[in-house]
Amino acid sequence: MLINNLTPNKPELFDRFLDVYKINFDTNDQLWFQSKELLNHVITSFIALNTFEMEAVTQSLKGIKMHIKLLMAIFIGYYLNAFSAVKSRDINSKYIFENALEFLEIYEADEQGLVCLFYALYIKRNTELFSKYNLEDTISWVKKGISISNGELWSDLPALLKYNLAYPLGICTDFYQGIKLIEEVKLAFQQSCNLYRIISCLNNESILLICCGFYRPAIQKLNGILCHTSISAYPTIASAAENNLILAYVLNNEFDQALTQMNLSIKNSSPAANCVLAPYCLYRLSKTKEALQIISKFDKDSLTKDDIYLFRLLRAVIRKDRRAINNVINPFLNCLCSQYNWTILMIFLRILCCYFEEENDYENLSIVLQARLDCKEQIFPTELPLVFRV
Repeated sequence: MLINNLTPNKPELFDRFLDVYKINFDTNDQLWFQSKELLNHVITSFIALNTFEMEAVTQSLKGIKMHIKLLMAIFIGYYLNAFSAVKSRDINSKYIFENALEFLEIYEADEQGLVCLFYALYIKRNTELFSKYNLEDTISWVKKGISISNGELWSDLPALLKYNLAYPLGICTDFYQGIKLIEEVKLAFQQSCNLYRIISCLNNESILLICCGFYRPAIQKLNGILCHTSISAYPTIASAAENNLILAYVLNNEFDQALTQMNLSIKNSSPAANCVLAPYCLYRLSKTKEALQIISKFDKDSLTKDDIYLFRLLRAVIRKDRRAINNVINPFLNCLCSQYNWTILMIFLRILCCYFEEENDYENLSIVLQARLDCKEQIFPTELPLVFRV
């Protein structure tokens, strides 16, 4: 921390800092070094994506948390709060960040960058607290962290910040720009032999390739991830790869392969989230009765809003209920655009294409085809008006 450099210039900020965190100075050097060592250990584990080690060290830190509050190493106590807040959906966690952001100048450059990253992740994961899926603010805070961080405390931190920028930047701005940034980050992680971040880069690269329409290269990358000898030790990465592989198969019209992958995940007692696409696959394979049966068997409490709209649209299309189709189109579309849900948006438009083609309604089919072209022009539309002719 930069306390010694800061206090002569901004004593009022330092006084407010001490008051907010109720800090009393303590000369216990042993506790100081122990806490700094633990903090460095947990953040290094976080950067390496070693979740088991990270949780173990976090528990050790919690044991001395009250003692840490007596030290100037308040960032360590803040880290614990921020780390749990990122994963929390409690609105009170928002104030943890708001307090810390006020005192950013007290921390060293890499510490400031980490705070910015945590806040960006919090915004991204707690959309209901920020009224929408606000990728622009996520991007803004990660960029702020990149501009501050210098890698002096944690050499891989600048790469980690860019890693967290690549996907939202690709979705909001330019898929190819996101892929290019991932390639840069992957090289940085290769230099430090950060294996699991490299695998995560391949995962994120695959989803951007899917968005670009390069399904076969994405499938090859994802199968490579799932075949890796150590992947079972990292279930989060494996689950993301599985979900992305299902999407790639579905969007590449390889519906049998997609269903096989879904069944495999169910047999492994870890059903992929994208198993909800099974009814769509069956519909495209002309197995409409089976599609409706599967929709009826899904646990409604486990479905997200976009899942519910997808099932409503599929039911309406299979039953050729034009009124029900018209009723679900706009709310489904608004939901997808607000979430930047590119892949399901593509499936949504494909369902409409199939329906109008089956109905020989080429006038409305042309409207959907134009919308698909418009999506590619705009990267991701915040709105996509679909006005069909009756």
